[in-house]
Amino acid sequence: MSHVNIVTLDTHQNIDETMVGAKAVGLARLKKIGLTVPRFFCITTTAFREHLEANELVGKIESVLDKLNSTPPKERKSLLLEIQQAIINASLTVKLRNEIENHYRRLAANRVAVRSSAPAEDLPDQSFAGQYETYLGITDLSGCIEAVNKCWASLWTERAYEYRQKNGVDHFAVNMAVIVQALVEADASGVIFTADPVNGYKSRMIIETVSGLGEALVSGRITPDRFIVRKRNLKIISRKIKNRKVEFVFDKTSSVEKMPVKTIKYMVLVLKTEQLKN
Repeated sequence: MSHVNIVTLDTHQNIDETMVGAKAVGLARLKKIGLTVPRFFCITTTAFREHLEANELVGKIESVLDKLNSTPPKERKSLLLEIQQAIINASLTVKLRNEIENHYRRLAANRVAVRSSAPAEDLPDQSFAGQYETYLGITDLSGCIEAVNKCWASLWTERAYEYRQKNGVDHFAVNMAVIVQALVEADASGVIFTADPVNGYKSRMIIETVSGLGEALVSGRITPDRFIVRKRNLKIISRKIKNRKVEFVFDKTSSVEKMPVKTIKYMVLVLKTEQLKN
């Protein structure tokens, strides 16, 4: 699979995490155990590297990295923006663009999410989760390709750079895969922690939910409902319900918009007990 540009969920080959990243491997595993996973394809790290080489960006990045080593922290932002903009402005090869177009058409989705999927996103002693970009509500091929470039460029945000610098990660060794996935226009969204992230208890799960799109939750702009569930019998140990005054939905242009919550939802559970157990 070393020269494969795109991997789909339907592949029968073993998926190499260094090529598709942690998120894509997780989605494939969920599908394999029988869970419903929205259709997606993944643009591999091979495609990312070939994109850099085809546009002669490798030398530029190395040159900027040399400057960054001797640049005061306050002056690094403009240099990092140079790298980001160069990646965003660089044209895809005809071959890769055609491959993305073919897979995008096959998704036949009204909207897609374009999501960064870095191989080093979740390591035992490091976590890059949340540092790279995701773009929601993409409705056409050109928007999809633009978002792919922006996901690649998000390797070079100040936050990502500083985190690698602090943890001794080789900047030029990092790669980025990108997931393009059919987007569900959710009535409710949430995350599940399969162990309690506060005390580490593995006998319980933590479920956090919001009404509308998950952007509200992952961005931290809305405090979610929170449930603690015992794994053994799925009994709800505790629940905390929040007053929801706003939620995130798509507007007419497919942009994510913050909207007032209807009165009927104000203090109603986002998910019912049976939905939580399922």
